[in-house]
Amino acid sequence: QPSPDLALTLARLHARAGQPQAAIQLYRGLVRDHPGELMLRAEMARLMYENDQPEEAVREITAVVTARPRDSKLLAVAGDIHFKDKPEAAATFYRRALEIDADDNHARAQLGASLVRSMQYQEALPILDDAIVRDAGNYAAHASLATALFKLKRYPDAAREFVWLIRSRPEVAARYYFLANSFEHLGDCEQALRCYQEYVRRADPAVTKTEVEEATLRIDQLQRLAKEGRCKSPSKPKKK
Repeated sequence: QPSPDLALTLARLHARAGQPQAAIQLYRGLVRDHPGELMLRAEMARLMYENDQPEEAVREITAVVTARPRDSKLLAVAGDIHFKDKPEAAATFYRRALEIDADDNHARAQLGASLVRSMQYQEALPILDDAIVRDAGNYAAHASLATALFKLKRYPDAAREFVWLIRSRPEVAARYYFLANSFEHLGDCEQALRCYQEYVRRADPAVTKTEVEEATLRIDQLQRLAKEGRCKSPSKPKKK
């Protein structure tokens, strides 16, 4: 029968030790004994979500934000829990969090990411730009911005963001693939070839088999085009 503080410490230790169910059981006891501690319930909901109990997580966090609809931190947790499966719902929670606390840059970056996940690329751009202005080293915001720019076919800007991401975390193989693709759209065969080669060198073919095969094919094609002097920029649209 641990004290509430000890039970919470133990629950968090179980979670960090990779024992989520033991942690959730302790959270359940705390929530039952202290129903007014809504942040405890939110922590439990997040843990449930992270451990493949999404329906329970959504039920718990819905009850929390219904009880306290003007708590920006709880709204941000609700956004996090909906982020993967329901990005549009997540965006609604993040917007509400920002309306209450305009300085919450996590909510701002996540709002931008939610818009990207729901394919609202243009709308995401100013939000992600603002998040980066407030925190230039925000990796998640740069990653979402790179994706949005790529999807909008703004390849020079996308390439700039992918270069930033690679410099920050060179071990993430996927960034080389999209940088290579951006360079290819820009007609820069030499840089595209180098990036595809780097991607193939770093990627795990067991996980990204299709992308590795595609990159290998592009390497062969780019090498042939470069050798034959036929590497050209994409055709420009005709002027009206």
